[in-house]
Amino acid sequence: MSYLYRFLLWSIIDKKRKKDPKENEVNDEEVLYLQQAEANYSEIEFLDEFLSIYDQLLEKDQRKVLALLENTDLSRQNRHRYRMRLRKLFKEKR
Repeated sequence: MSYLYRFLLWSIIDKKRKKDPKENEVNDEEVLYLQQAEANYSEIEFLDEFLSIYDQLLEKDQRKVLALLENTDLSRQNRHRYRMRLRKLFKEKR
């Protein structure tokens, strides 16, 4: 979605520029606002995807995710194991 949004945003900006460059100068604040809005949408989209995959995980794997996110006192070795296991699971579920 973010690619499509950016493509449409810049195509609209280009069309404004082509009509009359002096009359329709693009306001930098407008572009910044639209880019921030797009970033918020992509973050929401990412979180939604994360939660849907998280719900599909087994309970023990959900505990591993929480342990990594909460930054509990895990050994370096366990953090590595958890990340490798979860990376594999997230790629499969995606």
